Amino acid sequence: MSSIEFINKAPIAIPAAIALLKDLKKEERSDFQNKMFDYLKKTAKLSEESCKKLIEELLSQGIPGFTEEHAVMLANILPRNLDEVKAVLSEKINLSSENLKKIEEVLNKYIKNEG
Repeated sequence: MSSIEFINKAPIAIPAAIALLKDLKKEERSDFQNKMFDYLKKTAKLSEESCKKLIEELLSQGIPGFTEEHAVMLANILPRNLDEVKAVLSEKINLSSENLKKIEEVLNKYIKNEG
């Protein structure tokens, strides 16, 4: 069984978590890690590359107060409309209509390419 040492806390996208777990052989992963790996594979909405690009594009919009944590959260959930974006971010950050629209436009590009 492998052990993991926590060095710091950082948001991680589902596809990146899959890649980290995939690097371990199934036999080296704990039962929990194997269950997590299976669950993440089922819930991933984007490839690792697409997810990374989405996060970078969201962060490049220059939205005040919008952090990597917000971008990763949106990439993991991939909300499909403005109401869902608002629901995901409402407790975390207060955004203008203009900035919400920017986020929605970026997400829509990746939703269209999903699958």
